[in-house]
Amino acid sequence: MSLHRLAPGPALEFDLGTESAKASLSGLLTPPNDVWMRAIMVATAAGDTIDSRGSSEGLTQGDDRTLLHLHREVSDAIVLGRRTLDRERIPIPRRTPLVLLSVSGQVAADNLVGAEESEHPLVVVTSAGGQEHVHRQLAKVPHRVVVIDPQTDAAALANIIRTEVEGGRLLIEGGEHTWRMFANHCDDLWLAVTPPPTSARAGLPPWWPADNLPRTDAAVYTDDARMLYYHHRLHRGAPPEDGAPGL
Repeated sequence: MSLHRLAPGPALEFDLGTESAKASLSGLLTPPNDVWMRAIMVATAAGDTIDSRGSSEGLTQGDDRTLLHLHREVSDAIVLGRRTLDRERIPIPRRTPLVLLSVSGQVAADNLVGAEESEHPLVVVTSAGGQEHVHRQLAKVPHRVVVIDPQTDAAALANIIRTEVEGGRLLIEGGEHTWRMFANHCDDLWLAVTPPPTSARAGLPPWWPADNLPRTDAAVYTDDARMLYYHHRLHRGAPPEDGAPGL
């Protein structure tokens, strides 16, 4: 499949069946600063981020999963809420640490895929009361536990995660509770939308906070399945995309 950048110009095309095109696209996806927070989600045109089964799997189309993989590779850590793991099978990346947030210590270990192939243990952020639950449920999965006060705010939690993974570029994969928690600290947002958009919000969830709404100059992509992809700059100052593909 091919991914087409419609805006800003000039128009670009990436044949995602080739490594050279993936490398060029990765150049555009790479966060511009060493400390960065990006939210990424797939949504319907109305802004729903889950299907009728409570999962995002039914919303995925086209090159969405390929893009997600590339985003993961240019990040220092992927942050996921435990409710998402309850509902979906989640591949653990081979090279990028996966951080699971579970205050209760509940972990749907059977929904973790590829733990044996990962270069990093699963990082579980939990409370003092949840750590024994984590160890018990992940007895067969390489992991380490980070204990925090459940009242820790999002900014402090992001700093804790960055210290644990020794990297500053965080990819917030959701679900809704996790996105809401970090929304005001995100530098940009990548939104995959099932066409066609039904309003000027273009698939942005209605609960996204009003004090960190995207600017109006989103970069827009599409693919052969006519999925739409928006790269939104947020109020924290994400720079515009370069007019040329990365190297």
